[in-house]
Amino acid sequence: MSNENKKQNAGGGQPKKGQAKKGQPKNGQPNGQKKTADRKGGSKKGLIIALVVLLVVAGCAGGYMIWQNNSTAGTLSRDTYYDGVSVAGVDLSGKTREEARTLVAEQEQKIQNETKLALVYESSRYELTGADFAFTFDTDQVLETAYQAGRTGTDEERLAAIEALKVTPQNFDISYTVDASGAGARIAEIAAALDVEPVEPTIGEFNPSLEEKFVFTEGKDGAKVDQEALLAEVESKVAAKDFTDLVITLNPVSPLHTKEDLTANVRKIATASTTVTNNSNRNTNIRLITEKISGNVVMPGETFSVNETSGPRSAANGYKPAHALVQGEYVDEIGGGICQASTTLFCAVAKADLEIVERQPHGIPATYVEYGFDATVAWPSLDFKFKNNTEYPIYIEGYLDGLTLTYNIYGAPIEGDPGISIKLKSVYLGSIAQPEAKVTIDNSLNPGEEVVDKKGRTGHVADTYKVFYKDGKELKSEKLCNSRYPAAQAVIRKGPDATPSPSVTPSPNTPPPVTDPPVTQPPVTNPPASDPPATNPPAEGAGEGGA
Repeated sequence: MSNENKKQNAGGGQPKKGQAKKGQPKNGQPNGQKKTADRKGGSKKGLIIALVVLLVVAGCAGGYMIWQNNSTAGTLSRDTYYDGVSVAGVDLSGKTREEARTLVAEQEQKIQNETKLALVYESSRYELTGADFAFTFDTDQVLETAYQAGRTGTDEERLAAIEALKVTPQNFDISYTVDASGAGARIAEIAAALDVEPVEPTIGEFNPSLEEKFVFTEGKDGAKVDQEALLAEVESKVAAKDFTDLVITLNPVSPLHTKEDLTANVRKIATASTTVTNNSNRNTNIRLITEKISGNVVMPGETFSVNETSGPRSAANGYKPAHALVQGEYVDEIGGGICQASTTLFCAVAKADLEIVERQPHGIPATYVEYGFDATVAWPSLDFKFKNNTEYPIYIEGYLDGLTLTYNIYGAPIEGDPGISIKLKSVYLGSIAQPEAKVTIDNSLNPGEEVVDKKGRTGHVADTYKVFYKDGKELKSEKLCNSRYPAAQAVIRKGPDATPSPSVTPSPNTPPPVTDPPVTQPPVTNPPASDPPATNPPAEGAGEGGA
């Protein structure tokens, strides 16, 4: 036995149960083999772990790639504005086209509300606002351009552009034009507030009773806005978006006439006179209505009416009873005789070449003028009217001097020529036969007795002409009117025939009765058939105020 074995034996002999011998693994395998096995097992586990990690990473990467692909596709296909896009300063990030249009429309309205132009005259300011102008915006085109931001190029270029917008936002400005041509109505309002009408020279006083009948007053310049020129200035400034104050200029405007014009056009252009009777009441009536007519001024374009000027001819107004024509007979009536005033005025007006608007002849020719020169009036139905058809005022002067009634007309020279005057001419066209008398039997009358209830008369027709003279020489003749004075039927009542006496047989010495020859009436001359329609007089009984 070796020393070694001895030592082992000395140490206790055989190892205890379950205890491996020194230098021998518990499982009975050598230590080297165990280490090799451990290394193989660890490698296998690591491989598994690595595979798992790799799979996880791959899954994450794949998922990320899928997510990234989906996110990119969503970004590229979105139908809203990309982040960082604005129009007219309005952020449209994530907005649809409809939302964007609404938002920018508000900006358009803001621009219109803030657009103002002041028109200034001295201390007055008149403001034109956006409501006075027409705006045209390019908003729709700009919105489309802004929408295309990030939507051009390849996908990579688009993504880069989209990301760039987030870093550097992009604003797209809108532009617009302004049309001020519709501001004319507003400018007209402003002009109406600023315009000062010129003052025409006038006759401050017309008093026919004075020696100096007319008192003249000077005219005065006015000032007006040249609306067309002002509108052009406004259009120019607004088109250039220049909204600084615009100063209004008023241009001087002279009166249409000067005092010299007026003086030259206020002269006596016509006169007419008639002779009145010695009847005091009749002359009172003529004087009263003449005082109403005299002193009146008829402006250009105005119509003068005798009835409107004089009013009712009543006892309360001072008129007296005097002869007037009623049913073909002269009877006393309040205001009788005033037709002589309207007749004399008619003659003066016709000789002044003024327009006759309304005129009627009497039923019977007047005794104080020629046929066709008369003009009857009766309140309120029959009137004499004339119109001032000149460019200057017409002044009427009338007066009764003794037994002479005169009317003068003052105004511009006839046809603008101081050398022209007018005379009236009556042309008798013929008579109208008196109708056969209306005879009735009145048993209350004695046989052979006869009563004339209404006188008959022959009628007449005449034309009236205006004859123009230049420095005393006849120039022309114009027909003024036609007058028809109707015939009247006599109305007669006769007593019954006498009862005849018994017949007596004449003796041979009794001479035969003497028979008077019949009276032959002269023939009645009728007016020519070619005459124009005549002016019929008023119906008899109208109360014509006296012939």
